[in-house]
Amino acid sequence: MSYSHHLHRLAGVRAFSTSVACLKSTVDKKIPVQLLKDVPGLGVRGEVVSVTPGRMRNQLHRNGGANYVIKNVALKIPAVSRESILERQKIEREAKEAAEAAQREAQRIQAEKEASGRLTAQDEMLRALEKSTNLSFNINATPKSTVEATTPASDLFFLESALKSLPEVIIFQAQAQPTGYIAPHVTSQSLSARLNNLLGVEVDPSTISFTVYQNKKPVQTSVIDFVGIYEVQIALASDRVLTKKLRVSPKFPIENWEQLQRPADAPLPTPVAAPAAEAAKAAPVAEASPAPTAEGAKAAETESQPESSQKTFEWENDFIVNFGKKTNKK
Repeated sequence: MSYSHHLHRLAGVRAFSTSVACLKSTVDKKIPVQLLKDVPGLGVRGEVVSVTPGRMRNQLHRNGGANYVIKNVALKIPAVSRESILERQKIEREAKEAAEAAQREAQRIQAEKEASGRLTAQDEMLRALEKSTNLSFNINATPKSTVEATTPASDLFFLESALKSLPEVIIFQAQAQPTGYIAPHVTSQSLSARLNNLLGVEVDPSTISFTVYQNKKPVQTSVIDFVGIYEVQIALASDRVLTKKLRVSPKFPIENWEQLQRPADAPLPTPVAAPAAEAAKAAPVAEASPAPTAEGAKAAETESQPESSQKTFEWENDFIVNFGKKTNKK
């Protein structure tokens, strides 16, 4: 092969390689287009993006997903910037998170309502059982001071049985002022002495507490200084609480005394520490809040007219009181 022929072939190869490079650069070059639809992984409607001519010709333009951007020619639809897109995505994300949080809160409130409804239905069932059986089912009671029982199980059972034989509402009469305040106060010691007189059983005063509402909130206390009906908790053990009602009425008639209400912001009286034996003495312990005498407790019980729920137990209480009188005389 001659030298001139070799040079001619080499020039042809170079020309071919140059045309391939030019063709490749033309294929790889991207052109600006405006999206007319949201295209996942590419952009959103109105955004101007760069794509290859092949993708524009075969995919986007054919399906009406994009339009060519031509210099000095107005866009088909208003352009959307990347900043506005990010801002819109942020707003949509926050709105979605807020909606999910609101849904979770609604589900929580609904669950609480359903649980409260179940508890209310259970409580109503237990109250109905209490009225029909004279038993107490205070499963949610958590008294302020609970004293563990140190007596044998048989003695604890006897004490609980004796307390359950009491009427649903225990009557307690006291010297009352026209305003509704009483003196002496009803204390856990005086109630313990009353129970001892009625049942002949010893009840630790420290296990007795009253529920008094102060500023519309229930407060556990050991002293009552106002007429009305109160809930009494007797803690027999850490997991055994007996609940009764205590009706503190004036010893001498006071007009419309049942409508009197203790001032909501009035401070509660300070408990007077005294053993149960001191509360049963005839002489008052203190002028401010003495415990009632045993004779006064008996007189108050006999003078009070039992309600319909107590008539079943009237003969039993009177028998115990009269039996105690005969025993003392001997």
